[in-house]
Amino acid sequence: MVGQPIKDALIRQIDKEGGDEVVLSRVAAGERIKDIMADYGLSRTMFYQWVHANPEREQAYVIAQRLKAETLVEEAQDILDGQDTLDDDGNPVPVLTSAEVKVRQDRARFRQWLASKLDRETYGEQPAVQVGVTVNAGADHLDALRHHGRMPIEEAEYSVEEDNGGVEA
Repeated sequence: MVGQPIKDALIRQIDKEGGDEVVLSRVAAGERIKDIMADYGLSRTMFYQWVHANPEREQAYVIAQRLKAETLVEEAQDILDGQDTLDDDGNPVPVLTSAEVKVRQDRARFRQWLASKLDRETYGEQPAVQVGVTVNAGADHLDALRHHGRMPIEEAEYSVEEDNGGVEA
């Protein structure tokens, strides 16, 4: 592409190092975009331009993000299970302080939250749908009666005549 030497350099470098699959597999493995792009010496903006320049690559990126969400959920489980804390000899640390438990919970909660944003369909909370409808048909009913000429008694025009038993006064 003429006039886009940085973008051309990115594409050449990505192709040289294995193409789209290499970059997107790093995304799926949970690497941060800024870390991936630092390896190429490019900005986050340039990365997203590269992703969205090709519809097939864009779809592959969506799939990579879903796989990243799975990775984050697994990491959260590992954090809560304590598999990431080892002593200097590589043995699991058996006892945790309350502060360490809190940190683990926060780290796991953050990964769960991030997974819910990356793959809402699988990990996101489904919104509670509440529908409230109030119908007041009283005024509509009265309008319909008026329209058809049958108004309620209290609104009808009427007169009362006295019955004198047929005698005129």
